Formats: sequence, structure tokens, C-alpha cells
Amino acid sequence: MDVGIDSGDGGGLEVTRSFVFTKSPVAGLSIKKGSVNVTMGEAGDLKKLLGLSLWIGFANKAQAEAFFDNLKKMFLPLSTKHDISYEKGIGWIAQYSTRKSTDAGIKDIGIFFIKQAMTKRYEMRIEIFNEFSFEEKVVQ
Repeated sequence: MDVGIDSGDGGGLEVTRSFVFTKSPVAGLSIKKGSVNVTMGEAGDLKKLLGLSLWIGFANKAQAEAFFDNLKKMFLPLSTKHDISYEKGIGWIAQYSTRKSTDAGIKDIGIFFIKQAMTKRYEMRIEIFNEFSFEEKVVQ
């Protein structure tokens, strides 16, 4: 599915493409279904990645917990900074960041593991960030 939004002022177009899948992207782990959403900005010949997110739904709590635990183990050795916390009303939030000078590509990832209040279904959202969400506070 493609969704395009024209800025209306000749400044370009923002396009979001969604891809749905039913096979787990992590070997040995089960999911119910998922989707990848890619948002691109287009202005003339210039194309830029604006956003990338992954949503995964699970059949039960055990599948969701196994997937979340696997992702935590996968990203921890790659990060120079991380934070894992539980927020009431939201669920588990795991954030990973790398600032190694030798690393290129994705620098910040946030993983949100929640149980939907209305549907009681377990799901996970993985977001790619440009900056780490919990930057250290500057004291003056």
C-alpha cells in the first residue's frame, strides 16, 4: 500500500509504503503478522528516507516475550548507550544507540512492547530514530 501527501507548495511529496508479512523476521521465533512502513520524502531529483518502523503482532504473551528478549540480546552488544524501562499504561520500552565513529547507518532504535488495553493483544513496534529519545540533560 502506498500513501502520498503533496505539500501543496511545490516543496515535494511525502510517500509512505507499507509491506505486510506473516513470517517472523527472526529465525526460530513466531509472530502472528507484521508490517514495515517506510516514509520517503521526494522533491525533484532528491529522495530522502524520513522514517522506518516495524509493527509486529503476536498470538500470545509467550511469543511476544521471547521476541522482545531476543531483540534485547541482539542490540545490546551493538550499542554504546541503552535504556530499558517499564512505563505504566505504555509497557516496556527499550532504546539502543551507537555513537562509535566506525559505525555507519542506523544509530538509534526504540522498541515498544505493549499489551493493547482494548484488544488484549500483544504487539511490538520498532522505531528508527535520528536522535536518542532520552538524551542526557545539560546542567548549566
